Amino acid sequence: PKAVKRIAEIIPTVNWIYMLRNPVTRAHSHYWHRQRGGTETRTFMEVLQQESQHPSAKDFLLQEGCYAQHLQRLQSLFPPEQILLVFLEDFKTAEEHQMERTHEFL
Repeated sequence: PKAVKRIAEIIPTVNWIYMLRNPVTRAHSHYWHRQRGGTETRTFMEVLQQESQHPSAKDFLLQEGCYAQHLQRLQSLFPPEQILLVFLEDFKTAEEHQMERTHEFL
């Protein structure tokens, strides 16, 4: 939260490309990344259950997928014409179109 505010103060005309991913897929991918890196020993279900009961700085599989809070922060500091939303799934299926759209935005 502090970083976005600082960016708004320092570079108020910056353009944002915000890529969203299916929140469930994102959480699962993040979990396996932590498993492979050796930083997670719990099962996926254990992480989700523990995080939903007692969120901590370490457990953010669910929290990071709550895009609304992140987007609201951006939208409170930057006008809509400076924010481009791109869905990862759309990017994968229509890469050329999404690249053109991104290029035009920039």
